[in-house]
Amino acid sequence: MTLNQFTFFAATAKHGSLTRASQELRISQPSVSQQLRLLERDSGAKLYRRNGKGIELTDAGRLFLDRIEPILEQVEQIKSIFPKREVRTETGHLKIGGTFGPSTLLLPSLAVRFKKTHAEIEIELRTRSVQRLDQLLLNGHVEIAVSTHRPHHPELAWEPFRRQRMVLFVSSAHPLARINKVTLVDVQAFPLVIRYIGGVHGATVRLLNELAGQGLKFKIGMRCEVPDAIKEVVKKNAGIGIVFEDVVKREVERGEFKILQGHGLKLESDTYILYRADRPLSALGQEFLGLLRKVCSGSRRTNGPASVDSSVSDRTTTVIPGGAHSPAWDPVL
Repeated sequence: MTLNQFTFFAATAKHGSLTRASQELRISQPSVSQQLRLLERDSGAKLYRRNGKGIELTDAGRLFLDRIEPILEQVEQIKSIFPKREVRTETGHLKIGGTFGPSTLLLPSLAVRFKKTHAEIEIELRTRSVQRLDQLLLNGHVEIAVSTHRPHHPELAWEPFRRQRMVLFVSSAHPLARINKVTLVDVQAFPLVIRYIGGVHGATVRLLNELAGQGLKFKIGMRCEVPDAIKEVVKKNAGIGIVFEDVVKREVERGEFKILQGHGLKLESDTYILYRADRPLSALGQEFLGLLRKVCSGSRRTNGPASVDSSVSDRTTTVIPGGAHSPAWDPVL
């Protein structure tokens, strides 16, 4: 049990609402809920229950509140005797992170957008694999992150963010790049170049497993740990790559790669916002989280990822499963 959990529980008991408690504490509701679940687990008691208006304390919850209130009062007295000095560096430095897909275009563009209203601050963007990104958050080296995986560590909270589109792409010199309409049978004739990290079932592996369940099996020509390696192999005309669309958007715009599209092959993967569940975000972290949530709500309104620049769609080839008479893919996945 932690002091933060006591604070979260007392605020929730005061308001009778997780939403109002999270607003007072200036942290997300999922973080409050997660910490209360951990508190119940560690105390071994059911402390509250939901009702039609919000939540109410159980008998054990009221007893628990009676015991922790003197502790919280003593903490407030200590704070008044030893006031916390303002840490100026917190207001001038924001550390964010992401897995490789979100870190390619999404997070840099959002960081630039954030800087327009925070010109005096420094933003540090770190890119890591899923496990290493979780460790950066746990160690305090990153305050908020966007990942292609939900965390399993109890001290990390997550929120659904948006769906990122994955694409099959080839070099402009590849035989499929010269065909107007490509079938999945055509794709199966070439090796795939995929991202794979040992022990991690990423979006690409999940996609291929799903297709295998539909009877579609593809040859794997090469497995690479980083997207840049996949692009380099595809550039050498050694196979068909699978990556998040943002990873190859610039090369597609320059005409170096072409994206293969088709009906019935749902190439997309969920992404998540991550942060520490056991401590509040800094003021800058809260503002950046608000920006991410705004992007998330905008994505839901359009029923998919942000629209792709027309220069990208002009350089795509349609994949038709089974033959030329099948309908084309929905352009918004």
